[in-house]
Formats: sequence, C-alpha cells, structure tokens
Amino acid sequence: MVNSLGKNIVLSILTLSILVSFGLPMNVFANDSRNPTEEEIKALADQLEFLMEEALIVENGVHTYDFDKIEKEFGAEFSNELKAMTVDYKPIMPNVTKNIQAASSDWENWKGCMTGALMDHFGVTAVTAAIEGGLWAYLKKKAFTEAAKLLLKAAVGGNAVAIAGTLIYYAGTCTAKYPNW
Repeated sequence: MVNSLGKNIVLSILTLSILVSFGLPMNVFANDSRNPTEEEIKALADQLEFLMEEALIVENGVHTYDFDKIEKEFGAEFSNELKAMTVDYKPIMPNVTKNIQAASSDWENWKGCMTGALMDHFGVTAVTAAIEGGLWAYLKKKAFTEAAKLLLKAAVGGNAVAIAGTLIYYAGTCTAKYPNW
C-alpha cells in the first residue's frame, strides 16, 4: 500500500521549492565539504514544513495545494504559476475501485519522473547522495531540519531558495503527469 503521508511530504517539499524561487539558476554537485549556515538550514526547513504541513491538500486521491496559503506566503504570481501547472492541467480523477497495484504503479511513475528530472538538473551524483543519505526518510518523519541540512550539503553553489524552487518546479511537473500518485 502506498504511504500517502510520504507522498504528501515529498510533494509539499517539492512544491515549496518551486514556489520560493521558480527559475533561479544554480549549480549543484554532491560534495560533503558544503557547510550550510544556520540561517540557510532554517529557511529551507521552514519552507519544507510549510509545503508538507500547511499547503498540501489531498482531495479524492488527487494531490493539490491550498493556493490561498501559497499566495500569502509567496505572492500571487508564484501561486498562479503553480496553479496553472497543477490544477489547471485537468487530471483524470482516480477510479475509486482502482486496486493497490495500480495505485502503487502511479506512485512509482511519479517517483521515477521526479528522480529522473532531479538527476537531469542536479546530476546523478548529487541526487544519489541525497537519496542514500536518507532524504525520503527525513521527510517521512517530518524531520525537516535534517532534510534541509542534507539538501544543502549536496547542493554546493545553491542556496535554500534556489533548491526549494527547483524541487517545487519538478514536483509540479511530475504531478501534472501523474496526479493520482
């Protein structure tokens, strides 16, 4: 069975990242020598928590966001861009009788989309380091500070806003393709 809390956490984090800095450039490479500041860690952790705990909504098995909250937090322009990328995409509503295998397939498709997109953007090494470092486990446990530290360590040359923006952008793109994950 697919863990909806885990999905919500991942989608929220990715969404927040895109919301915070849609399109900010950054160079990302896996490197343990990156020592993020406490301010960077707190900023990214707060963004992750907002996306996962406050902005993410699951309605009838479809993941979406509370765009009023997003607008208050990040402004109307970002909220409208994210809404156009997700809600206005008009996904097919999930079939209530869909079996667990099909639901699992939706989750695997979404996860594969995200992994591929992030590897293309950040590089295979950085994404592998974050995943093997326990990123998904931290998010699932709502350990946003630890997740932020891991992301910032893997993202040399990036900052909390840029990382959050990139994650949100790709989460929205993959959610548009696989809304029922």
